[in-house]
Amino acid sequence: MGKKQVGIIVLIFQLLVIFSIYIHTTYPTFNNGDSPEIAAGAFTLGIVHPPSYPLYTMAAKIFTLIPYGSPAFRVNVFSCFLAVVVLIVTFYVLKSNSRIFFGTNKPLFDHFAIFVLAFSYIFWNQSIEAKGGIYVLNLLFLSLLILLCQKIFINFKIKYLYAASYIYGLSFANHWPSMVILLPVFLFGIYKAGNKIKPNNVLNFFLLFILGLSAYIYLPIRAMKDGAFILMARPDNWHEFFWTIFRMGYDGSINATFSDIQNQLMEFVSLFKNSYYFIILLMLPGIYIVWKKNRMVALFYSSIFIITSTAVLLNRTPKDYLMVVDNFLMPAEYIVVIIITAGLYYVDNIIRSKKLKAGYIFILSLLLIFNFWINFIKNDSRRNFLAYDFGNNTIKWLSPPDIYFYNGDYYSMPLVYLDVVEHKMAGIKHQTFYSLKYNWGLDKLKGNTGVELNVNDDVDTNIAKIIDSLFIKNRIFINGYPQDIDKKIGNYEQKIYGILTKVSEDSSYYSPLVFDIYSYRGLTDLKNNYDKQLAAVYSASMTQRAGEYLKTKQYQEAIKMYKKALAIPAYNNLWKIYFNLSVAYRFNNDPENQLNCLLEVIKIMPQFYRAYEDAGSIYWNLRQFNAAREMFEYAIRCGSPNSRLLQQYIYNLR
Repeated sequence: MGKKQVGIIVLIFQLLVIFSIYIHTTYPTFNNGDSPEIAAGAFTLGIVHPPSYPLYTMAAKIFTLIPYGSPAFRVNVFSCFLAVVVLIVTFYVLKSNSRIFFGTNKPLFDHFAIFVLAFSYIFWNQSIEAKGGIYVLNLLFLSLLILLCQKIFINFKIKYLYAASYIYGLSFANHWPSMVILLPVFLFGIYKAGNKIKPNNVLNFFLLFILGLSAYIYLPIRAMKDGAFILMARPDNWHEFFWTIFRMGYDGSINATFSDIQNQLMEFVSLFKNSYYFIILLMLPGIYIVWKKNRMVALFYSSIFIITSTAVLLNRTPKDYLMVVDNFLMPAEYIVVIIITAGLYYVDNIIRSKKLKAGYIFILSLLLIFNFWINFIKNDSRRNFLAYDFGNNTIKWLSPPDIYFYNGDYYSMPLVYLDVVEHKMAGIKHQTFYSLKYNWGLDKLKGNTGVELNVNDDVDTNIAKIIDSLFIKNRIFINGYPQDIDKKIGNYEQKIYGILTKVSEDSSYYSPLVFDIYSYRGLTDLKNNYDKQLAAVYSASMTQRAGEYLKTKQYQEAIKMYKKALAIPAYNNLWKIYFNLSVAYRFNNDPENQLNCLLEVIKIMPQFYRAYEDAGSIYWNLRQFNAAREMFEYAIRCGSPNSRLLQQYIYNLR
C-alpha cells in the first residue's frame, strides 16, 4: 500500500473520530436563537427568516429523512456533516499551502491542524446546531475558494476561475452578507490572472455566478404552495422577494458607545484565545515565514482576516449579543489555522535534534489535548434541552382559542418548531408584535383572528385595537419578560402567568402554581450567555410574581417566590432580588434573614447606599453600634440623600 493510500485511510479515520465526537456533543433538539426555526424550515421545506437560506434549507431536508432522533437533531447532524466536509477541504488547502511555502508536505502537521480547527471553540460550537450549519456551509465555500485561489497562484487555469465564480454564487445563496465583504479578495485573484482572461471569460464568470444564485428561485416557487411554512413575508412577488433577500426588515441602527467598542474588541481577542489557547503562539513564526516566502499569498490571507475582522467589529453589536460576533469571525479564525500550520512547519524545520523534535511533537500533543478538553466542556450539549423545554413551558397552559403575542427569539423560535413540526399549537393563534409593522403581518393577523388593521397606524395603537376586538372571546397572553406594555393596552393590565403575562381587566392575580409544573432541566449547568439570558426569563418572571405578593402584603409567599428565583443562577440583577427579599423579610419581622440578604446585596453591588442604610438600622436595633456606624458611613460615601440624618446617628454613637 502506497503512502497516498495510507494517508487517505488515516484522514478517513481521523474524520470519523471527529464526526463521532460532534454527534456525541450535539443538541438532542435545538439550541437557543434561530436553530428551532431553521430546523422547522428544513423539515417542512419552508421559508425561514431573511435572507431565508434556500440552499441550506434544501440540502438539510435530505438529513431530515434519517429515521433516527428528532427532526431538529437530524438537522444538527447535517451541520456536523458539513463541518467534516470543511475539514476534508482544509486538509488539501494545508497540503497546497505547505508546497507553496516549503516545497514539501508533512502529513503529521496537516492532520494536527485538522484537529486544531475541529476542536476550536467556535467551529465546534457552530458545527453541532442547525443555525450554525449555515455559517459552516459558508466556511466550506470559503475553503473551496481558497483552494482554487492557491491553484490559480501556482498554475493558472481558466477552469479554476470558472469554478470559483460558481462557488461564490452558491455562497450568496446561503448567507450573502458574510460573503459579500470578501469580494475584493477574490477580485484580487482575477486581477493576478491579468491578460490571461479574455472578454468572453468575463461573461462566463458572470453567468456561472448567476447560476450559483439560482437557488433563490426556490423562494417564490415554495411561496406559491398553500400551507407552506413561511415565517415572515411571502416572497411570491418582486417586492417581497427583494425584501426577503436583502433583509429589509432588519433596519434598526445601533449607536455604539466607546464601551460597546471596547467590549467588542475584548470579545474578538477572547474568541481566538478560547479557540486555540497556547497553540495560537505558533501564529508568530507562521506570519514571519508566510510573509517571507510568498508576499502575494500572504497578502491574500491577511486580506481575508483583516476584511472579515474589520467588518464584524464595525457591526456595533450590543454587549448582551456579543456571541453573535463569534459566528461571523469564523473566516478570520480559519485563516489563523492556516498561519498556525505554517508556524508548525517552520518551527519543525529549524529544530535539528531528533530529541528536540520528539519533544516538540509531545508538547504539541499535550496542547491539543488541553484544547480538546476545555472546548469539550464548553460545547458538550447532549443534555441541553433549555430552549425546547422553554417552548413547551410557554404553551403548557395555553389552549384553543387562546391568542399569544410575543417578541424575541427565545419566545418565538421554539414555538415555530412546536407548531409546524410537532403540531402542538393547533387552535392557538400566535404572532410577533414585530410583524404588526408590515402588511404581511397584518394579513396573517386577519387570517388568524379576523381583525383588520391599518399598517399606517403605529404598533401601540394596533395592539390596543387587537385587545379591544378579541378580549371578550379569547384569553390573550403576552411574553412576560421584560416587556412592559401596560400603557399600550388602555384599561387592561398584564398579570404574571408563569413566564407569560395574561391580559386582564381587573386587579386579580393568578396562581403561581404554573411555576411548579415547568421543566427546569439544565438550569444549573449554564455554559454561555445565551443560556443565561434564557434562564433569566424564569427568574425575572418569578421576581415579578414575588413583587405582586409584596403589593398584596403576602410576605411569606413573596419570600418563597424570591427564593425560587434565586435558585436559578442566571439573573443579571441578582442584587435586586436579594434587596427585594430583604424587604419581604422586613415586613415579615425577620431581621436576621433581612440582614443576611442586605449583606449579599453589598457584596454584589457595593455602591448601593440603601443596603447600607437598612443594614445599619438593623445593627442599631440589635445594639451593635460599631457595625451600625460603619454601615451609615458607607451609605454616606455612596451618596445617600439622607446624609445629614445618618451623620446625626453617627454623632450619637460616639
